[in-house]
Amino acid sequence: MIRNIIYNQDGKNIILEFTCEEKPNLENIKVLQIEDKEEYKNMKKFHIQDGNIIIDDVYKKEISKEEKLEKELLETKATLVDLKYKEFIENTEKVGK
Repeated sequence: MIRNIIYNQDGKNIILEFTCEEKPNLENIKVLQIEDKEEYKNMKKFHIQDGNIIIDDVYKKEISKEEKLEKELLETKATLVDLKYKEFIENTEKVGK
């Protein structure tokens, strides 16, 4: 088993340690960074294209009870507005006849 340590050139900061069965080819290594913690946590599947990280699939966010209730409330309000609008149009048409 081979232990690998990736560190800054000054030798003071260890960035990454990992072990593997065979010696990896560490020549021509590129480093890409994702600074957004949420984006990184939600990445399920990705690939590298033209030197950029392309996110193919993300984990679905768990919706909290509050968010779910808020969404249901907004949908209910939209339904009520639609019903009132239809009622208003029907009453307006009756008055116009």
